[in-house]
Amino acid sequence: QTGTERAVGSMRGNTELASETLGIAEGANESLTVISAAVSEINDLNLV
Repeated sequence: QTGTERAVGSMRGNTELASETLGIAEGANESLTVISAAVSEINDLNLV
């Protein structure tokens, strides 16, 4: 039972880490979207 409990605990921990990593990746995606929009706006201003 102890080995099984440790395996289950490890899986739960990995699931939490995966969820946290997903949140970080989503935040990075949002930041890159904002940066991309700002760069496009700057490029448009340079063309005027």
